[in-house]
Amino acid sequence: MDFSVCRFPSDRLTIAMMRSRHRDLFDHGFHTEDGEEQPKYFKQPVGNVEEEIGEMLFCERCVATFAYARARGIEVPTGLDLEIHKDQLVDMYREWGLVSGIRQASELVRDVEREGERLALEKGPRAPGGR
Repeated sequence: MDFSVCRFPSDRLTIAMMRSRHRDLFDHGFHTEDGEEQPKYFKQPVGNVEEEIGEMLFCERCVATFAYARARGIEVPTGLDLEIHKDQLVDMYREWGLVSGIRQASELVRDVEREGERLALEKGPRAPGGR
């Protein structure tokens, strides 16, 4: 799958959004009390903060991949729980300020599914024997 043509909600995430959520990693002076340079967010590991965005990107791609597989009539990925990833995206979109409520977040998750379906349709007809 070539995700480069997909539009994901996380594409709208800005540095300003990250700063508002993690001021301590961006805006506490050039040097912090412990002598570390700011912004810490990109310069060094700071716990699980970087993983938050990575997890959002991973979940979006999982949801798109499931939708792609269903639309193509091919086997969906194993070992991943689609509903968990969708629930995580709802929470993350709200936490990062991409939406103001659960309804909007759920609609963004549906947009991710539509992106996967669109990508599958661009590939042509369903797989032989696909549902």
